[in-house]
Amino acid sequence: MQRLRRYDLKLEFKPEKYLIVADTLSRAFDRSVKKSNTEEEIKAHTDMIRQNAQVSDPMWEKIATHTKDDEELKDVLNAVHFGWESDHAQSLKPYYHFRGDITEIDGVLVKGPKVIIPKTLQGDMLKKIHEGHLGIEKCQARARQVMYWPNINNDIENHIGRCGTCQKHRYKQAKEPMGQHEIPEKPWRKLARSRLIHAVWQELLDGCRLYIKLPRSGQIRRSVVHKHHKSHEIHHGKTRSSFCGCVR
Repeated sequence: MQRLRRYDLKLEFKPEKYLIVADTLSRAFDRSVKKSNTEEEIKAHTDMIRQNAQVSDPMWEKIATHTKDDEELKDVLNAVHFGWESDHAQSLKPYYHFRGDITEIDGVLVKGPKVIIPKTLQGDMLKKIHEGHLGIEKCQARARQVMYWPNINNDIENHIGRCGTCQKHRYKQAKEPMGQHEIPEKPWRKLARSRLIHAVWQELLDGCRLYIKLPRSGQIRRSVVHKHHKSHEIHHGKTRSSFCGCVR
């Protein structure tokens, strides 16, 4: 079980009627192999976790010392050693749903391959995570590999939000320059329409010089608008292009 903790397994039951061909290796195993020593396997696994944790020996001892002084983690240590009760204390609630992944190695609590950081060291760890002033997602991904404590993602986000350097140099969405239409060579070649919904009136602006205010109407259906525009096209000629803006 210790070896399997490093993997995220998904178990699926398969009925025997679907197992048409039996696994040859499982049926013809080597009987001369001696049974492994469970304690040696556990020791080898815990040593592997500590080596992969990327934590120096002095820092490991420091985390172990602060873990002993942390009231919440003392309850977790007690639960790891003597069992998790169904009516667990409030301090164990953040750890209860993954209690099977928590173990203790040389005075330090680990959740799988991650080291559980006491509250007194969380501030220092946040500074280490954000040393390169990376973004929120990259810092969270960086921390997710080696350490854990409840609400660590929110703490990282809040820490970066209070970083003056990041706020000063953070990416700002560029403002698009104002686009300008080409001025037509003759009147009535390009027409702009501005429609105000609640006022129920419209304006026409010719690209060259003409400004027309359409008659006030209680209806803004397409047929009504088209009728008003047609009346101006009769006098000035048909436009080549037009665009419309709507203001509510």
